[in-house]
Amino acid sequence: MNAQQIRNELLNSIKIMINSAIEKLGFSYHVLGKVTADLGSGLYTVLINGESYDIKAKIGNSYLVDDICWILIINGNFSQKVIDFKVP
Repeated sequence: MNAQQIRNELLNSIKIMINSAIEKLGFSYHVLGKVTADLGSGLYTVLINGESYDIKAKIGNSYLVDDICWILIINGNFSQKVIDFKVP
């Protein structure tokens, strides 16, 4: 394992620990994401920190591919997320 791989593994471990700690707090928070696909019916594929997720938009909101959006993580639970609004 080279230095770059060790660095990446360490950063991934830190990210997991931080996300776990935030989730336990139960606060809602936002993360930035980029819309990569419109799946229809208000569902979009969004890239967050290099990972793709299928996320619903708030009712009445629509987005285009390449839109940068704020994603609301509800009660600190990353599996409960919604596209909140587009970055102006």
